[in-house]
This record gives sequence, C-alpha cells and structure tokens, in this order.
Amino acid sequence: QGYLSEALFNYLSLLGWSPDGEQELLSRDEIKTQFRLDRVSKSNAVFDITKLKWMNGQYIRQLEAQDLYNACLPHITDENRLQLESYAKDAQYHALLSIRDNLETVNQVNAYLPVYVTTDAQFNDQLKDLSFTENECRVITYITEKMQQCDAWTADKLSAIIDLTMSDLSLGKGKVMKPLRFAVTAQKTGPYIIDILMVFGKKKTLQRLSTSFFILNN
Repeated sequence: QGYLSEALFNYLSLLGWSPDGEQELLSRDEIKTQFRLDRVSKSNAVFDITKLKWMNGQYIRQLEAQDLYNACLPHITDENRLQLESYAKDAQYHALLSIRDNLETVNQVNAYLPVYVTTDAQFNDQLKDLSFTENECRVITYITEKMQQCDAWTADKLSAIIDLTMSDLSLGKGKVMKPLRFAVTAQKTGPYIIDILMVFGKKKTLQRLSTSFFILNN
C-alpha cells in the first residue's frame, strides 16, 4: 500500500508506548535505546491511519534520490515507467524529487507523474483546448528567444530568464509562470516550473514552446 517499512515500524512502536521526549520520528536504534516497559500505557491503543500516512510522508521526504526512486518504482505503472525511462537517470531522479512533497504513500506516485510522462501527441491534443491572451503570447515568444540563447541549462539560468521576462515585459510572476507552464505542459498545475524545465532539458523544452507557438498562431 505504499508504506515505508521504517515509517511503519516507527508508527507501530508508538501504539501503547511513548518515548521520553516529544519527538515522534525515531529510528529503529533510537526506539531500541529508549524503550522501557514503564513507558507502556495501560490504555487501549488507537490505530490512526491519518497519522500513519502523515508519518509515512515525513519519511518519504527524507529519502535521497536513488532511495526514493527504488521505493516508487514497484508502484509506477508499466506505461508511465516506459515514458519515464525516456529520460536520463538523473532526470528521472529529479522528476521524482519534484513530486516527493505531495506523496503520503509511494503508491500515489502515478497521480503526480502525468506532467513528465505525457507523450508529445497527448500534449498536442491537450494544448488545442487552451487559449492564450496577447500578453501570454508575448511571454512565450520572449522566453523562447532567451532560452534558445541559454548557454547552460541550470536552475539559476532558467530562474534568471524568468526574472528578466518579468522585468522587460513589466509583468508579475504569475503573468509569466502561467503561460510558461501552459506552453510546456498544457496543464494548469504541477511541480515547480523550474524543476519541470530541468527534467525536460533544453531540447524538449524548446520543442514544446515551438509547438505551442505554432498551434497558437494557426
């Protein structure tokens, strides 16, 4: 069901027992060290699934990239895995890290992967249902030009391009981020846009921007 063994062990240890302090997230070694029978309650324990999910989410957020990948992989559908594996391994890690904070259990991973595993054909179909204002078209045109000139595809460089777009076009952050997200994902919500651009890479990002510009003007 997508629970990490460490989180489940931690949660079960707190059913009927409490540590000396108020800390709830405890390693196995910490539990072994602190456990004493005089801290065991005589009252019946209550299994709270909501708290278990919260605790599991905390453990998920502590996972390093490869451990997160290994934990999620058995729960990713074959179709999503096929699309995810079209990226380099470090980009796959980055994609999962970008959605990590949304997960209470690792079997929820497929709900947050569409932004990365949507095929180009699916993207084109979704884009046809969107409309862009004149200002949004200006944003896409400007950002495309700046990204074409980008010599190093890094988070800092991409953030600088967004800031420059806001400054040069005299637009607020939302007025820039919204059309950019639409133009590269055809979706209204999702992971932080810089993370998406980093996973996509320069070639795919520019391809998506070019497709968006073509559909918007035809």
